[in-house]
Amino acid sequence: MNILFKHSDQFNNKGSTILNLDINTMVKEVRQRISRILDLPLSSFHLLIKKNTINIIMTDTWPLSFFLDEEHPKIKVKLLDLPIFARKDSILNASPGFFTHCPNRLTYAMNPFQMAIAACKSKDFDTLKHIVSLDENQEEEIIHQSQECLWGLLHYACLSGSDNIVCFLVNKSVNCNKVTLDEWTPLQLAVFFQRKDCVLELLKHPNLQINKQTKFRGTGLHIACELNDVEMVRLLLGKNPVTSIEDYRKKTPIEYVTNSEIFELLAVYTGQCELRKYSDDDIQVPFCSEVHIVNTFGLSDKQGFFYMDPDKGTISRYANKEKFLDKQPPLLIIRLIDIQDVNFDLKRKNQGVVIIETQNTSYRFYTKHNTLSYEWVQRIKNAAEYCMIHKQNNIIEQITSTILITNEEDSTNDSTGQMNSIDGENVDFSSFTIMDEIGNGSFGIVYKVQKINTGVYYAMKSLSKNVLLKQKQLKYAFSECKIMKQLNHPFIVPLYYAFQTPKYLYLVLELCSNGDLFGLMEKKGI
Repeated sequence: MNILFKHSDQFNNKGSTILNLDINTMVKEVRQRISRILDLPLSSFHLLIKKNTINIIMTDTWPLSFFLDEEHPKIKVKLLDLPIFARKDSILNASPGFFTHCPNRLTYAMNPFQMAIAACKSKDFDTLKHIVSLDENQEEEIIHQSQECLWGLLHYACLSGSDNIVCFLVNKSVNCNKVTLDEWTPLQLAVFFQRKDCVLELLKHPNLQINKQTKFRGTGLHIACELNDVEMVRLLLGKNPVTSIEDYRKKTPIEYVTNSEIFELLAVYTGQCELRKYSDDDIQVPFCSEVHIVNTFGLSDKQGFFYMDPDKGTISRYANKEKFLDKQPPLLIIRLIDIQDVNFDLKRKNQGVVIIETQNTSYRFYTKHNTLSYEWVQRIKNAAEYCMIHKQNNIIEQITSTILITNEEDSTNDSTGQMNSIDGENVDFSSFTIMDEIGNGSFGIVYKVQKINTGVYYAMKSLSKNVLLKQKQLKYAFSECKIMKQLNHPFIVPLYYAFQTPKYLYLVLELCSNGDLFGLMEKKGI
C-alpha cells in the first residue's frame, strides 16, 4: 500500500514522502524507516493519523492495519520540539525568552490555553508560568482544561519529557489520571516514552492511580515490562502496584518480561506482597450519608443521599434517604472504575467540598461536617483502587455513569425542533461539548458547555418536557424563550441559542461563572 507521510522541519518548511508498505508492518519499523529517511532521532517525533477530525498517536507496538482504514492514507510526522509562534501583539511579548526558539515571528492566533499547550510541547517552563500568572481568575481553568481529544497540559508535558512542568502541574493538583480519547494517561505516556524524571514527579501525586489501565493499554508496569526498562520497573514498584492485574491482552506484567533482572525484581516484590496480605485489611464496605449537591451556578444547593457499594463498583445518588430505604431507582449512578480523581476543596466558605472527576464530568458535594466529607474522599479513593484491582472485568458495562448520557441519546432521536438559534445558526446537542454540571433545579440541569466551532463557553439549561407538562409549565417555557429572544439589557442574562429534542428543551445562555448577586454577597460576607 502506498502511504503519504507529511512532514515539516522546525522552520515550518513542509514536505512529503510516499512509501510502499505492508499493512501488517509494525509502527515501530515504520518510524525507524522514517528516522533514516529524514535523519531524525526516534525520540524527536511521532506519527499521527487523523480519525474523525481527531489526531491519534500511532504507537510502536501496533501494526499499521490497526490505524489505517482508508484507500489512500495520510500520516503526519510530528516533531516534538517545534517552536512556539504567537501574535506580534500577544501579551506574551513581554515574556523573557519566549521567542528565543523562534526563527521569525510568524502570526499564529492562540488563546492562553493553546499557548500553554505550545509551551508544554516545547518544554518552555518559563513561558508556561508566565501564561498562568497573567490572570489569577483564569489560572485554574487553563491548567485543568483539556482539548476536545481530552489531551491536557500534563499529557503534553509527559510526552515532551519536561519534568519541571510535570512537577509544576502536580503541585497544582492537576488530574494525573485523565484518559485521552486515544486512551492515554499521563503515566502511560511517561513510561512508554521512557521519561523517567517525569515518572518520578507523577509518583509524588497523592491521587495517582498506579494500577489504572485503559482500553488499549495496560498499567504503567505492563508498559515498562514490555519495554524491558529495568529502572522504570524499579521506580513503579516503589509505589506498590498490583502485579496480578491482566491487561487487554489478558496478560500480567511478568508475562511480558524477557530481562532476567526485571524477572527477579518482580519475583521478590510479589513474594513480599503475599506476606503483606496477612496483615493488610483490604475489605471495602458500603458507605452512605446525606449530602448537599453543590450548585456552582450560584443557585441554592440541593440535598441528596449518596450510597457507595464497592462490591457492585458504584456510587448511587438518591433524592433523599427515604427514597434509598424504599429501594427506588437512583437518580444517578457513578462507576467507581470511571473515577479519575477525587479531591477535598476547602476554598468554599465554611465548607469542605468533595470533588469527583470522571472522563465525562465532575460532581461536587459536601456534608454537615468536614470530617465526614474528608472521610468520603478517602473511602472513594480506596474503593476506586479496589475496583481497579478486583472488579475491573466484573462490573456491568451497562451501568450508566451519568444522567447526561441519556440526554445525548435523546438528542440523536430527533433533529433540532421548532426553536431556532437567536442568530439564525442551526445548532443542536452535537454543537457543544459538555464541560461540567453547574446546577440543577425542579425542571432540569444546567451545564457548562463549550461551542465546538468557536471555543466559547456558555451555560446550557436542559428542561425536561415531561416534568414541565406535569407541572403545567411547558407553554411558559416556550414563552420564556420567545421573550428572551427579544431582550437586550446589561442586567438580564442573554439567550444565545435554543433547541429541543423529543424529551428536552435546551436554552444556551451567557455563562456567569461567579454566580448570582445573592451568592456573591454571601461569599463576601455582606
